[in-house]
Amino acid sequence: MKPLQSRSLIPALLVFTLLSTSCLKDDFTNIHLPVYEPTIAFPIGSARLTISDILDRAGDLDFLHQDANGFLTVYHRSTLLSEYAGDLITFDRQEHDTTLSVVFPVNLPVGDSLTLSYVFAQKFSNSYDDVVDSIRFKNGDFTIEIESMMDRDAVVILTSPFVTKNDIPLKRVFPLNYTGTLPVTASVTIDLEGYAFVFDHVGNQNNLNFYLDVRVFGDANPDPGPFDITISIAQDNLNYRALFGLIKTRSMALLHDAINIDIFKKGLGGEFRINDPRIGIYFQNSFGIPISIEIDPLMGTSDVNPPYQVHLTGLPKPFMLNAPDISQVGQKVASSIYLDKTNSNLDDFLNLLPQRVEYGVEGIINPTGSVPGNFVLDTSYFEVEVEIEIPLEGYANGFTLQDTLKFSFEEDLNMLEWILFRVNAESTFPVEAAIQVTFLDSLYNPIDSLFDSYQVIIPGALPGPPPDYRSLTPALRTYDIKATSDKLKKLNKDVKYLFLTGKINTAGGGNQVVRIYTDNYLKLTVGIQSKLILDPTEL
Repeated sequence: MKPLQSRSLIPALLVFTLLSTSCLKDDFTNIHLPVYEPTIAFPIGSARLTISDILDRAGDLDFLHQDANGFLTVYHRSTLLSEYAGDLITFDRQEHDTTLSVVFPVNLPVGDSLTLSYVFAQKFSNSYDDVVDSIRFKNGDFTIEIESMMDRDAVVILTSPFVTKNDIPLKRVFPLNYTGTLPVTASVTIDLEGYAFVFDHVGNQNNLNFYLDVRVFGDANPDPGPFDITISIAQDNLNYRALFGLIKTRSMALLHDAINIDIFKKGLGGEFRINDPRIGIYFQNSFGIPISIEIDPLMGTSDVNPPYQVHLTGLPKPFMLNAPDISQVGQKVASSIYLDKTNSNLDDFLNLLPQRVEYGVEGIINPTGSVPGNFVLDTSYFEVEVEIEIPLEGYANGFTLQDTLKFSFEEDLNMLEWILFRVNAESTFPVEAAIQVTFLDSLYNPIDSLFDSYQVIIPGALPGPPPDYRSLTPALRTYDIKATSDKLKKLNKDVKYLFLTGKINTAGGGNQVVRIYTDNYLKLTVGIQSKLILDPTEL
């Protein structure tokens, strides 16, 4: 049923009268016409509503599940957060410089060569001093720069069996050709995609070992040196595909957010009890690292219902996520927390009628810092999902809802002596609704109310026996709402808003358990009867 707009009311009531006078001639203007006071009645329309219509777009709790019998549960599941390893475990630019002092052999014959060998290690670290056994890179830049102060030709060969691609060790050859100017330089930048680094941990640090050969050639130059050769290596823009080692403890302030529950947004108070509410918190983890999670706060808040905040109890603090072991690399492992009335204060939490559920999530990677054999992939993540289930079984006692709607009378209500709305209601919902309507001016000041007190407009059907509590026989009610000329004069054109309040009770004075099913319905038929005061000379 479309809502009736007030500006359509008076013209509709005038239709009959105008038709009855449509045959009058224009030259009859000298005839004195009597004032008409006709009574007119006509239907406005009807509507049939189910629970899906009533809860349509109820905030974030907008899913209805039904079982085989049609029993309904309001259901919500959403992802609170997803965190990937590449965002939490990172390595910034790595740099290392080594300067070698090369002494040229004085007895090397012209045309002969000699290779001088050296070893050096690059420290590889991050701000957490993670102990890294190996890394396979997704991408990155590996720069090697050679600077020689030798005034003669040489060749530098850099190798490392600990830096490989497709199991082939790194080998780079740098010819250093002296042309009369020092220093002699050479450089290369390598794309690290597909490369692997393997480290040792001598000195309690991550060491990447390199071998350097300097090949010199005999000549007639008698100067033996020493000559400095500086090797500068750096890795930057690092993104790994896999990382193995001991990942040290680090804290994560992951998230603080809220879920809006608009089903309770209009709630003002009263008692609202759900028999078996449930909250599930589900974790998926593919980090090969121990992770502890603490959800704090998990708090329902209401702007109108005391005590205004209820912290949900029963959450383990902290909660250790299950993690894959080395045989499960690339797989995810599940963990869960399940709360109901038996292990938490979920009953009181929902009875607050929370308009929002605020939550914060914090985590600690490898809380003890001593569990070895860790690993992460670039695709490793952990995810937190929340599931809220509110089976529509319980009771309500004085559960009060409110709303404010824009509304105005755009016609002159002085033309009405009285108006009567007749509401015929048929309902199989096992709840009754008592309603009050207050008319407000543009400043939201009350002008008048429709009733002297709350009136039961929507009847409640009697619930059936347990365990189904199914209402089979519809409740019927006819209610007349009459506004006299005195009330209409007060309202006339000053009304700008309607303030609606309703009190909902289940059977047995709000103490009997009821259930809502998918086939429950509310059928409303509304008609109007009115008496007009109509002077044809003013038309």
